[in-house]
Amino acid sequence: MKSVNARFLTAAILLAGSSSGGPTLASEDDGRPAYIVTNLPSLGGTVSSGNSLNDLGWASGTSNLPGDITQHATLWFDGRRIDLGTLGGPNSGVVWPVKNDRGVISGIAETDAAAPLGERWSCSAFFPSRTGKTCRGVVWEQGAIRALPTLGGSNGFATGSNNRRQVVGWTETTMHDPTCVPPQVLQFRPVIWGPGRDQIEVLPSLPGDSVGAATAINDRGQVVGISGICDRAVGRFSAVHAVLWENGAVVDIGNLGGVAWNTPMAGSPMFPQATAARSTRMRSCGPGETASGTSARFRAMRSARPSESTTGGRSSGSPVPRVSPAAAASSGRTAP
Repeated sequence: MKSVNARFLTAAILLAGSSSGGPTLASEDDGRPAYIVTNLPSLGGTVSSGNSLNDLGWASGTSNLPGDITQHATLWFDGRRIDLGTLGGPNSGVVWPVKNDRGVISGIAETDAAAPLGERWSCSAFFPSRTGKTCRGVVWEQGAIRALPTLGGSNGFATGSNNRRQVVGWTETTMHDPTCVPPQVLQFRPVIWGPGRDQIEVLPSLPGDSVGAATAINDRGQVVGISGICDRAVGRFSAVHAVLWENGAVVDIGNLGGVAWNTPMAGSPMFPQATAARSTRMRSCGPGETASGTSARFRAMRSARPSESTTGGRSSGSPVPRVSPAAAASSGRTAP
């Protein structure tokens, strides 16, 4: 939660340049504007966070509603602010960088169904309050929100997407994983959704690891993410290893010396193969654990065979803009 709060604080500082909400110019020494800082207005709450920016100029992220108890995924473009809605639950968000320029936005959204096993799930770390609802990976496209299929469990989480209509993330299976720390119960696996509507591909974890999560994908189909044990389903020992998936194989891409929280994210658009990994040394451990005595917890059982599931969807409150051929051409893309 510290990293999430820090990101919100940073966004607030950067976006506070103008009390009128207009753009603020930052100049180089010769007086020419180096960049423009534009305020992204909220949906009525005191916090909004722009977490993703594509080549069409679409900024997407999260915004609190009045009262700051709930938040919705939000899209800002051409001076407009669009509430992307939820799956019927209180919260939603675009919380990871999305590298899609063809009108697809990926993220997370809560449903109106109670979590059957009482899990907090990964989404809870990014929402302003815990609601006890299930959460799914979703895509917003052509004015609608659509839930992405799971591997039999109740929850999912979508992060990045590319221009080949592929979305990555992680989702629960039906397996009760003994390496989970309560209230998390079920194993989760890294996946690629698409390009077909109900298509889902399970990515392998490293040998000896029971879970994983995919965090970014480029147009070459290269995927980065994490591999580890179930733990709390929010980083930490779920991210023992930073990994790359390519041509059906998983490779450990190393870290900065930390034993946990080794989480790659999307690289710069100028360097599509680059990733930035965050690695921290353990400063505190859970009850009965030490930084040097946790290796036994990493020896988890192998993954279970995934089961089939179906998708669901609900129209969002405001339409996601369509990508025109002119806009796509100006960004160097082809309209869908």
